[in-house]
Amino acid sequence: MSLSIPYESLQEAEMRLSGSMVMYDGEPVYITGVTGAAPGDPKPDIFRVYAVPLPLPHGVLGGRAAGNDEAFRRFISSRRFDFQTPRMGFVNYNNGIYYCCRMPQRQQKQGLCNGTFFCREVVGQRGEGYNLNSFLGTQEFVDTIKGRYPTFPEAIEKLKTTDALAVAFSREYAISMDDDLDGLIFLYHKENKVGFLMDDKITLSSKMMCLKEALVELGLRL
Repeated sequence: MSLSIPYESLQEAEMRLSGSMVMYDGEPVYITGVTGAAPGDPKPDIFRVYAVPLPLPHGVLGGRAAGNDEAFRRFISSRRFDFQTPRMGFVNYNNGIYYCCRMPQRQQKQGLCNGTFFCREVVGQRGEGYNLNSFLGTQEFVDTIKGRYPTFPEAIEKLKTTDALAVAFSREYAISMDDDLDGLIFLYHKENKVGFLMDDKITLSSKMMCLKEALVELGLRL
């Protein structure tokens, strides 16, 4: 079978893509299935991908491709598909912050799936593990994929005026309020506490001064 991308069979394409998250036209989508062409369809040698835009509506997970009313159908050869894992980072969710990334291990799935997804609750209140399925139905995860975060001043304001325990202001940086000392705010880089904010000025730990330039570029005063 002549294909524009290297899947040897429909079964292989279904195994590698179905039930995973990829990008389509710059937007995150969840692939619910891969099928062959129906009788009379153009390009009968090209597989069809069924995908649902994120955030997923309730009930989509585990649904079959053609049987899901939310799914759209596209040629698997479409250049609008990007099967590489998109950038992730902090997710602002459930009044906490969760650091998400792809685990560096080999998997049969080409897209992002539970087996390749890592998430750690850095500051939160649930105290239990999340997997990819926990986030696929949330706008907060879409915002992470798209790189949409509050500014640093907005994050400070949200921390002071809402029930948020912590707020991320970029993929790699977040802040949280100290439980005991009023006015003390901690700074996080990925999964680690790296400094604190007092009187509107950030102080980094001695081992984390290498982050200074990146923080200045984000508009922070050190």
